[in-house]
Amino acid sequence: MWSGPRNISTAMMRAWGSRADTAVTDEPFYACYLAETGLAHPMRDRVPAAQSAEWDAVARDVLERPEAAHWYERVNASTGFAPYRPPGPVPAGLEEIVAECRPHCERLCAHRLET
Repeated sequence: MWSGPRNISTAMMRAWGSRADTAVTDEPFYACYLAETGLAHPMRDRVPAAQSAEWDAVARDVLERPEAAHWYERVNASTGFAPYRPPGPVPAGLEEIVAECRPHCERLCAHRLET
């Protein structure tokens, strides 16, 4: 499970991290985000020292872990998810954000695991 920063990510990370059959990665793309945005962050110099700022290297690291094959197999085999519903229209005022994010999502999507 990947969860964005500043939501329930810390609680979810602690809950899932307590399971022996689960791997937890805390905000693996945060150094990439800081490098891309130039955001002034209190730990701006320390985060890239601890993580790669190259999104493709981070994606490979996370997706090539030995547990990833089992993780995706379990997700695909699950019957607990609702059927796919195409997304509705983008809410007014968010079109610019969607347009800015789309190329990044498409780059990540190219590295997804297929079964």
